[in-house]
Amino acid sequence: MRHFFFLENSVIYLLGENPRISSEKKNEVSPDNPSGEAKLKAREYLMRLEESVENTAKKGLIKTLPRPPEFDENPIYLKDKSGNKVKIERKRLKFLKGEIVIFYKKPELLNDHSPIKTDDENQITPIGKIDSRWINSNTAYFNCHTFSLQEAGLSPTDWVQGSKEPTKNTNPVQVILNSYYKKVGTYQTLDYGNVENSKDLQEGDVLMLVKNTQPEGTVFVHSGKIIKVRGKHWIISKIGECPIMVVPISTIVKIYQSSNDRMEIYRFDVQ
Repeated sequence: MRHFFFLENSVIYLLGENPRISSEKKNEVSPDNPSGEAKLKAREYLMRLEESVENTAKKGLIKTLPRPPEFDENPIYLKDKSGNKVKIERKRLKFLKGEIVIFYKKPELLNDHSPIKTDDENQITPIGKIDSRWINSNTAYFNCHTFSLQEAGLSPTDWVQGSKEPTKNTNPVQVILNSYYKKVGTYQTLDYGNVENSKDLQEGDVLMLVKNTQPEGTVFVHSGKIIKVRGKHWIISKIGECPIMVVPISTIVKIYQSSNDRMEIYRFDVQ
């Protein structure tokens, strides 16, 4: 099944299906096109991350951590669309500030994607094919938080929940943030203009869309990694089970505006 996003009058075909926009020039990789420039910068950033996985000591590369200690966890069973039980394998990962439970999604449990509609004229741009383990992996098997927090030793087979997980009674995203990241800013959701123009943020910072609910407490709704395009902050982001995009912060805020109440910015902080 082909999944797609709607812009006002354009359709983006997602990564892995010859991604293109109905108006080809809108997605052209060109310094004259903000979306094209954003794609180039996102590719460059991802390639530096890939290099850092192979050689974390190399000068000038982004630091990453090795895979954390991993332990087996009892599987759970979820029903697919036909009502049949599907076995879901799970693992425990041990981080500096605690353990989390991750699970491995199965194709039988993938959700149908309704088109995301926005009247925002800014473009949501697929990054395109590059030699990256994140781009070339099955992008249905990891989520936005796995991608955004990848420096903590996560892989494209991990699905990291942003809400409380009942087995350990902890929020996996919160445990990872407490272990290796420091908070560098908090903004109201509609204050995205100050985030886009902030001089306090830097490439690689993680933007979290957050809300508080009862009884769960803090829920991390969505996340992405910041890059700078023409003097403004954009984010590299993954929407649910869909491929990796580069998106203006204003656009991602509008997509999720009904499900969050603030933005929090975190920075990987391992010396």
